[in-house]
Amino acid sequence: MKTTTTKPMNDLLSAMAVSDALVYLTDATGNTIFVSDQLKLWLQSDTQLLSSEGIIKRADRHWTVRHHNLPNGQIARIVCPKEPDDRALLEKSHILEALVEAAPVAILTLDLDMRVTMWNPACEKIFGWSEREVLGQPYPLVPEDEWSRFEGFYKTVIEGQGFTGVEAERTRKDGKRIFTAISTAPIRRGNNEIVGAMAVLEEITERKQLEARVEQSARLESIGRFAGGVAHDFNNILTVILSYAETLLEQPNATMVSQAGEAIQHSCTQATALTQQLLAFSKRQVMRVETVDLNAVILATVSMLDRLIGTDIIIRTDLTANEAWIQADPSMIEQVIMNLATNARDAMPNGGQLSLSTVRRQVDGAPWIQLSVADTGCGMDQQTIARIFEPFFTTKPAEKGSGLGLASVHGIVQQSGGEVDVASNLGAGTTVYITIPVSGAPAQSGRDLDSPVPISIGATILLVEDNQQVRDMLINMLQVNENRVLSAGDGIEALEIASAYDGKIDLLLTDVVMPRMGGGELARRLRRLRPATKIILMSGYADEELATQGMEAADHFLHKPFRSSQVREIIDKALRTVERAV
Repeated sequence: MKTTTTKPMNDLLSAMAVSDALVYLTDATGNTIFVSDQLKLWLQSDTQLLSSEGIIKRADRHWTVRHHNLPNGQIARIVCPKEPDDRALLEKSHILEALVEAAPVAILTLDLDMRVTMWNPACEKIFGWSEREVLGQPYPLVPEDEWSRFEGFYKTVIEGQGFTGVEAERTRKDGKRIFTAISTAPIRRGNNEIVGAMAVLEEITERKQLEARVEQSARLESIGRFAGGVAHDFNNILTVILSYAETLLEQPNATMVSQAGEAIQHSCTQATALTQQLLAFSKRQVMRVETVDLNAVILATVSMLDRLIGTDIIIRTDLTANEAWIQADPSMIEQVIMNLATNARDAMPNGGQLSLSTVRRQVDGAPWIQLSVADTGCGMDQQTIARIFEPFFTTKPAEKGSGLGLASVHGIVQQSGGEVDVASNLGAGTTVYITIPVSGAPAQSGRDLDSPVPISIGATILLVEDNQQVRDMLINMLQVNENRVLSAGDGIEALEIASAYDGKIDLLLTDVVMPRMGGGELARRLRRLRPATKIILMSGYADEELATQGMEAADHFLHKPFRSSQVREIIDKALRTVERAV
């Protein structure tokens, strides 16, 4: 009798003939007739593996599961490897290749040894190297000073983690460095093994230049506001000085001289304070740092606050009993307290309470001292708080202030290594917190510069100053008590005078920044020429590096602007121990 083979049975026989096809055959009642050995192992760990048709993954391969009902009631489950659609893969490959070739961004691949394995046309256009020059060669784009950073990034990628949008400089073939935004991903084989990395680099040099121009524009706008505020305040100060100077010339009587002199002195003090505020805001102030007791500075300043803020405001202090030594410029700390007290006064037009307190705190395991300045005034909203440290930002009328007070507070505290924070609510007052690192050394007591100090008698002083008016003023100040003053306009002229002068020169008082030869170089040369001569440098420059040039050859330093009492003090200190130069 002829046996007819049905299609399901043909499928079963075909599957059994294929070496890597797996079969699971059961009878009508579900009893197993046959099962491939590999399939038997898989079913031991997952009995539901063949419960439905579809795709399964085993042994790092994908398999299709198909169920066939045979004529005699038997059921065959056939598991075959899923073969890729070669035409679909080829089409996909062509599309990807076209995308890489046409991409406007640089696309490249590297192997595990950082050798180039793919280099698209945009790479050549952006970086200058052709594909032939770089394939199989070490990655050429990383500048020397970027290698350690690049190696860290690459290690991260080949360990399986890509990144997106990292900005870095890369080098062109002509040596020019350009800015790029880089995105990367690891390259894996079918078994998930990482064999390299792909990178997409977008040149952003033009964008960075545009950002720089925008930033520069913002800085220029800020400088414009800055200049306007400075001009306003200085014009007010100069108006007072010029008016009273004219009064002295026109009405030289004793009463007017005294009144005009006091007004001019006060205006000059205001101008000096404004300059210090500007420099503190810009962090250019030359700080006269010493170890000071913050509590002592607060108490000394509070004693002056009554005159500043009025008697309708009660001042309270609550200072820590612990040591409160800090490294700071005491005059700058006084200015901080004065500025905060002035702001508090303006916030309490009908009176109130100003509280100053200090407390020791631990910040990251180190001791810091926190100064709190609190008022019971009108307070501020959050929008105002966000802008209070901006230069020339103020909520006061123009005649009430320039808006530099809190900006200078911020600058001074940062220069002192500290931090500033503000807490305030409308109608609930304001508290400013200033936190500064604690210093362990005691402060050195200073001498009162306002006490009269006589300049030593019979000294020979070499004065070097390029500004004629300042030089004339200092000559008048120094030509007392039978002192002899030799004057010069720059360092070269001063050396000529010192070389030609046969007598002793007890003291050199010289400006630092001058034409031809500055005071620093003059100090070094004069120290070799006349070792016993005492040397005082003076400068009004804000740049500390410029201002203190030659300090290693000097005995003392004098900051401009200075009072006559300061000049007498420092000259007396230098000449008291002078050994007569020969």
